[in-house]
Amino acid sequence: MLIYSAIAAAGPKAPPLPTSRVGALEVLDRYVQGPVPDFVLVGSSSSAGLKDAYFDAENVRVLGLVGGSSITSLKVLMARERLPKIVLIEMNILERGDDPALVQRFTDGANAFTLPHPIKSAVAFYERWHHAPPDRRQAGAIIAALLQAQPSDFDNRVFVDEKMRQWNASVPTAEISKNAAALEQLVRQIETRGSSVYFYSLPYAEPLQTSNYARGYSQHRPRNIPKRPSVAAARSADA
Repeated sequence: MLIYSAIAAAGPKAPPLPTSRVGALEVLDRYVQGPVPDFVLVGSSSSAGLKDAYFDAENVRVLGLVGGSSITSLKVLMARERLPKIVLIEMNILERGDDPALVQRFTDGANAFTLPHPIKSAVAFYERWHHAPPDRRQAGAIIAALLQAQPSDFDNRVFVDEKMRQWNASVPTAEISKNAAALEQLVRQIETRGSSVYFYSLPYAEPLQTSNYARGYSQHRPRNIPKRPSVAAARSADA
């Protein structure tokens, strides 16, 4: 505990301590501890790759939860006194509902740090301090270089085939309908408080678009979702 306290005092604010949900904890803690942004994207691991620094606008936050859902992030951001002006909701993963433990942690004042793993936390903080993620300018340079580079020859077929096998299993239509209804209620509450809501979906690999999951998902998810403008991922990245 003393080690963590000493390192935290020596540099910027320390990140949340390592737990089995360190990724989601860090994303949500960063949101509730910081100022309310003008734009927020909420979603699952599909959105986790859309880093804040990838956007030209500085007042953007991405709440992409690995293994989580848009509903969890929405409930957390709605607990704050003020909402972002624009809320963008990922629609790729809708069979997952909210995570009650995470929602409670960040909506009832219980988001204060505990110190179960001070040594691991100290190491994590030291690593981030000396190997900080790229800032907005650096991220822009990295992206520009990637766009100008030759296409990669990496063959991801084995991963696509495995995902195709999973997605050709039964479609969880009951869960999708249930969560769509919950999402509809959240959207209405957000709009009642004066914010605008848009939906977006990130593209699948072409073979996956013909899977039972992708086809069944597109058929079932709109039933309980109110009609709202959609924003393509490429356009949202230019916001």
